[in-house]
Formats: sequence, C-alpha cells, structure tokens
Amino acid sequence: MVAVFPVFQGPDETVHYARIQYLAEPQEKTWERKPPDPSKKTDSKDISTRNFSEELINTAELVRTDEVIFSSSTTPVFSETDHGPWEETIKNSYWKKYLENSQSNLNKNAPAYYIVPSLMEKLLAQNDIFFRFFTERIFSAFLGVLIILLIYLIARKIGWDEKIAVLTATLVAFQPMFSQAAAIINYDILLIFTFTLFIYGAVWSLKDGLTWTNGIIMLSTTALGIITKAPAIILALLLFVLAIYFARKHLKIRNDYFIAGTIIAALIALIILENVAPGNHLNLLIRENNSHFDSAFQSVSKYISITLDRWSWSELSFWGNFGWLDTEITDWIVDLAHLVEIISIAGLIAYFAFPRKIPAFLPKRIFILFLLGIFIYLQLAIRFADWNHFDTSGKIEIGTHGRYFLPAITAQFILISIGLGMLARKYHIWKNILKVLSLSMILLWAYSLLIIIIPRYYL
Repeated sequence: MVAVFPVFQGPDETVHYARIQYLAEPQEKTWERKPPDPSKKTDSKDISTRNFSEELINTAELVRTDEVIFSSSTTPVFSETDHGPWEETIKNSYWKKYLENSQSNLNKNAPAYYIVPSLMEKLLAQNDIFFRFFTERIFSAFLGVLIILLIYLIARKIGWDEKIAVLTATLVAFQPMFSQAAAIINYDILLIFTFTLFIYGAVWSLKDGLTWTNGIIMLSTTALGIITKAPAIILALLLFVLAIYFARKHLKIRNDYFIAGTIIAALIALIILENVAPGNHLNLLIRENNSHFDSAFQSVSKYISITLDRWSWSELSFWGNFGWLDTEITDWIVDLAHLVEIISIAGLIAYFAFPRKIPAFLPKRIFILFLLGIFIYLQLAIRFADWNHFDTSGKIEIGTHGRYFLPAITAQFILISIGLGMLARKYHIWKNILKVLSLSMILLWAYSLLIIIIPRYYL
C-alpha cells in the first residue's frame, strides 16, 4: 500500500511532508528567512500559495497534486515509458528544500510522529524527493506492523488462544482505512500505536497486577500520545481511572481521604495537561464559550440533528473513503458492516444481562468494561470537540471523519469478537465466524485496492 497511493495523495500529506522538511532544516541557517508577503493570500486549493519548500511546490505542480485532489475524475500524469513525463526533471532538479519565508504555524508544537521521518529526511538529503518521500512512508508501515503484533499480544493477554488472537489481528490488519493510515505520511498511525500500546499495558495490569513495567508502558504511551495528537488526552483520563482502581483495590484508605485525594490529584493532572498538551486542548473545557446559539439546548439539538444526517458519511469514511475523501467503497458494504456491529452489540448486552451463560472462552468482565471505556471515551471526546467548534461557529466544516475513530479500532474489533462469541455459545462456531469475518475483511481490502483505489489513480 505504501507504493499504491501516488505522491501527496494521502490526507494532508503535503502539509505533513512540509513539516518534515522544516524540521530537517539545519539549526544554523545558511539563508535568510524572508518575512511573509502580506499581499499574498493562502489558497488551500492552490499549493503554489502555501509556504512550502520550492521543491515540494514544484513537484506537486508537475504531478498535478491539486488537480487530482479536487477532482475525483482526474489522475496523475503518466507516459508510455517506464518513467513519468516529469520524473527526470524532478529527480535532477536543484530546487530549494527549505522554507524561504517565515511562517509561525510551522514553528509550533512538532508532534512526536515527525521525529523519525525528519531524521530520515536528513539522512537521505542527497536522494531525490520521490525516494525520500516513499522511504518515509515506510515508517508508518513499520508502526502498522507493531500495532498488529500488539493486537495479537492483547488477545493473548485476555485469555484467547493463538488461533483467535491471529484472527483478531487479521481483522484489523486488513481493515481498509487502517491499511491506508499505515501507508502514508500522517501522524494518525502513531496515535493508533499509542492507543494500542496503552491497551496492552492496561490489559496486562488488569490481568497480572500493576507492575513497574506495565505502569511505565501506560505512562509513557500517554505522554507520547499527548505530544502526537489531541485525542490522546483521553489516555490521561483512562490512566487516572486505572490509578483510582488500583489504589482502591490495594490501599486501605478511608473513604473521605480517598475522595479528597482523588479530587486533588485530578486538579493537579488538569493543570499539568493544560500546560504540556500541544495546543492547550483542555481550553475546550475551561475557556469562556462564545456560543453562536441562544441556548445550550438549541446548540446541542441542532448539532445532533446535523450529526445524524451525516452519520452515514462518518461510517463510510471509517470503512473506506480513501485519499482526500473522494474514493469511496459502495454503501452496501458499510450496511453489511453495520449489521455485524448491531449483532455484536446484542451479544455484549447479553454478556452483561446473563452472566451465568457466559462461555468459558470469553474474557472477564473487567477487560470488557475497560475496552468499552476506551471506545466510548474516544467517541465522546471527538464529538465534543466537533460540537464545540459547531457551537462557536454555527456550522460543521469538517465533521467527524471516520478515521478519527481508528485509535480505538483495537478495542472496537475485540468487543465485536466478544459479542459474536456470546451469541455463538460454542467455541468452534465462534472460531468459524471469525474465520469468515477475517476472510471477508481480506476480500474487502482486495476489493478496495483493485476495484476502488487503483482505478481511481491509475486507470
């Protein structure tokens, strides 16, 4: 998949690569940074107006990046030879690889994802932009492989055998939008990695008890997630909840002392996060709200109404809306996925409603409660941020894109497997169901690649 998506055709890849080039610049500049031209306005649909490097802009223009992004019927330029019409021009160019103009939005908050690609950019500085760009995509693929390995280990930790663990990991590995995230330059894949590693540490602690090792895993992944992207703030909340759980379980503390300590610790955590989280994300909770609406009820009700109308779009973009949101799988596939999700929800309800009928091969309730918590917290956090923007602006500009929910895909797919297992009742039936689902996911991935993505960009 790394080589399938044309250069700059992953979501926001031009911006991400521009940040990488900026961070790869030498500390001691051999050129003078020019102030931005106030008469030059930035147009998101015209890359030549962006404050990117000369190399990035010229390359994007020659491969028709803007034309391909903003027209689903346009493909990159091809030739009848082994080389593209502008490939040699781009490879043999001497365009500047640095920013000539100063721009404040590239000077702030370098997410952790960029550290490795920017080092790769420096090491490969003598190579052409295509070699550097696609090599840096491999870092995302490497993170994707680690995520799949972690999912296997999580499944084993909650008590599943090797076969079920492999099937569960397969479901995630071939989920089309996860495959895209692991094939492009974008920090979403590192966020998914931090969530998955946090889940592994948490499940380990819930099974075998809290240790220095799993505690450090959870603490470090929380910190890594927070300096990667805003939604990781919920990992801090989950870490706090787990700390309360283990403190309550192992320490004999009077109730009044315990409650007071919890409140004080929560306030300290909020103050720390407000000062260290990139972008001061907690301002959403504490800043003065200049609402566009007359009342909170009006704001929330209108937001819910609009969100319900756009629900199918969010689901579609979770299962298969590639590139810059213009390459979609067919609706009936999403409807079929919905059916499986609804059936699994019924199974989860049965799990809690009929505890005496829980099959022995399903995990303990504590694991399911934790996985439900991480899934629900992410849903609420993203929708709260989306509503907050809607409340102040009166409109939804981006909305809740399905890929925003990918960080919780591990929890989601394990919960789906548990729900189906509860309804299957028999281990061999459950295993066969997961085999069918895994094969279906592989076929969906192949369909997305061969029928949707390749024709979109190459035919």
